[in-house]
Amino acid sequence: MRIRNVLLAAALTAALATGASAETFHMKDGSRFEGTIVGVHPDDLDVSIAGKTLLIRKDSIGWINYEPVWDGKTSRAGEWLLKVGVGGALPTQAGAFNNIARPGLATDLEILLNVKSRWAFGLRNDDFLYTTAYPSNEQSRGKSVVQGSALYVEGRWLALPETRLSPFVVAGLGFNTYSEELEVTPKPGFKWSDTGTIETREFENTATGAALMTGFGAQYLMGRSFVGSVEAAWHYWSIDATKFGSFYQLSSYVQTVSLNASIGARF
Repeated sequence: MRIRNVLLAAALTAALATGASAETFHMKDGSRFEGTIVGVHPDDLDVSIAGKTLLIRKDSIGWINYEPVWDGKTSRAGEWLLKVGVGGALPTQAGAFNNIARPGLATDLEILLNVKSRWAFGLRNDDFLYTTAYPSNEQSRGKSVVQGSALYVEGRWLALPETRLSPFVVAGLGFNTYSEELEVTPKPGFKWSDTGTIETREFENTATGAALMTGFGAQYLMGRSFVGSVEAAWHYWSIDATKFGSFYQLSSYVQTVSLNASIGARF
């Protein structure tokens, strides 16, 4: 999917931009700079500075502030998260959406930056593929296949950034792409009003609209490189009532609850 390719490209760019931790060198002449020690010799150090490796004499260095070794058990500012999740999509009764969509598959892809240890912002893509439904009313019976995708600008608040296990709340705002395939057949005693016939007719449409989501969950830090989480979220999507607001669906919006488990990389 094109949305997911964009997010994966952004994640790769962030990973390449995230270099090794740097030490601060305080020189005897009063100057200082940041660099990473990449080699040690009897009288000199090889130091990587802004992508270049320089030879620094040890006797020219006053002292070095080393960044403490991070054990990965806390969330920290400047950290990127790339997470993928899978779970279930549960259509709600609001607007009679559960008439045309049955519980199905939910997947998500997130890329987040911890701007602070407690706050993270980024992009999120959710895809829903619902199970085929067989709605009916007094005049007709049908068969429906519904799917959709949403791209959100996402914000997350972490309750306990200094612990490995922490609850969080999340919210997002963006847009959705929604599609619906519907087959409708008149029941015995009823006909199509425009032709007086009783054949099965197919209707298919796709539209875009606004999307809103909010949820809560728990995150577990699995060392310095990986993170896992579980999440429950509510999704509200606006849809075009002129395209989808007939037969078995009654409103210009759909609502879904998703229950997902995710695993991700930290860098």
